[in-house]
Amino acid sequence: MRRHRRHRRGPVATVLAVSAVAALACGANRRVAVAPRPDPSPVTGPAVPMSMPEPAWKAAFESTIRPMLAERCTPCHQPGGVMYGRLPFDDARTVADAARDRPGFLRRLKGADHEAVEAWIATLPAR
Repeated sequence: MRRHRRHRRGPVATVLAVSAVAALACGANRRVAVAPRPDPSPVTGPAVPMSMPEPAWKAAFESTIRPMLAERCTPCHQPGGVMYGRLPFDDARTVADAARDRPGFLRRLKGADHEAVEAWIATLPAR
């Protein structure tokens, strides 16, 4: 016949087992605060980050360069114009790239208009 031995646990195993049971018992009734989910309804306002200000060169384009280009380069480079698809003058990034990459970009502008665009080009950030 076989003898059944009782397995003895060491003191470390006993402490670990008691600690695990105590931890589970203490946390069983604890409620965890969950942050509310954002409202999934569509946003009605513009999706513009409020913490990032508009770059100075872009603000200068909107206040000075764009109105001047709209006056001088309409109808060709404005919405609906023949050249709008290739070189839209209502987009600051497109005008900035054209000013840097195309030497003849300013050829039709004269006097103060030419100088204003050159001054704006000087404020453009490096790529």
